[in-house]
Amino acid sequence: MINLRSPRKRFVPYDACDVSLTSDDPQIKPLTEEEKQQKLAELREKIAAKRSVKTQQEAAEARANEAIRRKTGKVSLVAYLVAFVFQKLNKTRTSAN
Repeated sequence: MINLRSPRKRFVPYDACDVSLTSDDPQIKPLTEEEKQQKLAELREKIAAKRSVKTQQEAAEARANEAIRRKTGKVSLVAYLVAFVFQKLNKTRTSAN
């Protein structure tokens, strides 16, 4: 389906762009082995921190879900027992009549 409201992209030739590629532009120098190891260690620390936060959040969610599950289990057990007792009472009343 064609979206008629979206504006069409206009082709801009490379010459019209405000980009100048000269030798004066700063060049990114390659990292040394020590710098690579340092960056790698920093990234591993960040990943470990994110994992620990995620683990803590999952544990909190699991505790909350378990509490909800127990509460609904108790409620459903009570409702089942109440229904069972009323059913037995109704049977004894009808059999007594």
